[in-house]
Amino acid sequence: MYRGFVAADPHVDEFAIHGRRRAIFVDRDGTINAMFRNAATGTIDSPMGPEEFELLPGAVQALRAFNDLGFSVIVVSNQPVVAKGKTTIERVEATTRKLLEAASSYGARIDDVFYCLHHPQSILPELRLACVCRKPRAGLLRQAAAKHEIDLASSYMVGDSLTDVQAGHAAACRTVWLTPHDAVVPMDEHLNASPHHRAAALIDAARIIADVEQRRQISAARIDFGSRSGGSAR
Repeated sequence: MYRGFVAADPHVDEFAIHGRRRAIFVDRDGTINAMFRNAATGTIDSPMGPEEFELLPGAVQALRAFNDLGFSVIVVSNQPVVAKGKTTIERVEATTRKLLEAASSYGARIDDVFYCLHHPQSILPELRLACVCRKPRAGLLRQAAAKHEIDLASSYMVGDSLTDVQAGHAAACRTVWLTPHDAVVPMDEHLNASPHHRAAALIDAARIIADVEQRRQISAARIDFGSRSGGSAR
C-alpha cells in the first residue's frame, strides 16, 4: 500500500531521539534508481515522473539484505525538482509510489521515505529557504530517527554523493559512499566527507554492512563470553 512520503520540517533540527531500533538510511537517485538521461536535451537528472524511474541492478536485492539483517530501511533524499519548477508534487508522489511498489514486488521492504523539497533558489516562495533538512545537514535523518525511534549511532547512511556522507557524519551514523567508477575525490576531514566504507553499488554496500555486522556480533559474543568466564572463576 502506498503510504506517501514525509516532507521534512525545514526549520527543526533538534529532536528528542530515544531509539533502540537500527536503520539503514538510503539515498534514492543514483543509489536505488538510475539517473534519467534525457535524449532530447542531453541532460542527466533525477526522474521527473514514474515513467522515468528505473531500478539499478542489484538494488532490490540490497534492500532485501538490509531487511534480513534486521534494519529498518528509510529513504532520505533531496528532491528540489518541484522547487526548481521541473516537475510537480503530484509527479514526485507518483514516482515515490513507483519506488515502493517496485521494491515490494521483489520482496523488499522500505519502511519510510523522507524528502527535502526545499532549495535556496526555488522559484516557489514557500520552498525557497536554507533549510535544516537538505543534505549535507542531518535534518532528514534526525526527523526519521525521532519518528521511528532509531539509534543513529548504530545506523548507516548509504549514498552516491559526498553530501550523503556528510549528512551521515552529522547524524553520527556510519557511512558508505557509492563510487561506481572508483572516483578519486579530495577528502576534507573538516567537511566530514571521509566515508567509513566505499562500495561500487548498493548491493556491494549490503555485503560490506553484513560483514561489519557479523564481525560486530562475534566481538560482542567474545566480550560476553569473557565476562561470564571471569564471573564464574571467582
